[in-house]
Amino acid sequence: DSGGPLMVKDSAGAWKLAALVSWGDGCATTGLYGVYTRVAQFADFINGYLSEQPSAQSVDTAQLTDAPQLEITVSGTKVNLSWTPVSGAQGYTLYYAPYPFPFYVDSMDMGTDTELFLNLRRGSAFYIAIRAYNAAGTSAYSNVEHFIVSAIR
Repeated sequence: DSGGPLMVKDSAGAWKLAALVSWGDGCATTGLYGVYTRVAQFADFINGYLSEQPSAQSVDTAQLTDAPQLEITVSGTKVNLSWTPVSGAQGYTLYYAPYPFPFYVDSMDMGTDTELFLNLRRGSAFYIAIRAYNAAGTSAYSNVEHFIVSAIR
């Protein structure tokens, strides 16, 4: 969980960054603990590394007009997720939810990868979708697909 924000509302109702996740038991799971770093304690250190000058590094901020196209193949307990690259994307987020009853939707950052190989237990079943992202925002969702790991080969 390293690096996630802990946001709280101040007395005026504005959201403020209070801490960053250092580590925890589970990934932001209700009822499990997380250890946070209080940002105020490190303000001088952080500000010492920030620059008021804009970065010379160029960032592609063009909006993403295309969505990735997702393909899923299942062979026994092996599942391959792959998606088409999107021009201008800096990375991809994979969204997944239990199939056929999506009680929750979870996500994971895939970085620049456009493929994921999994070895899952028999009976595993998920909906899957992908979104591309860059500094300007996110693409539309890919096609939403699902799979069921039904046999062991």
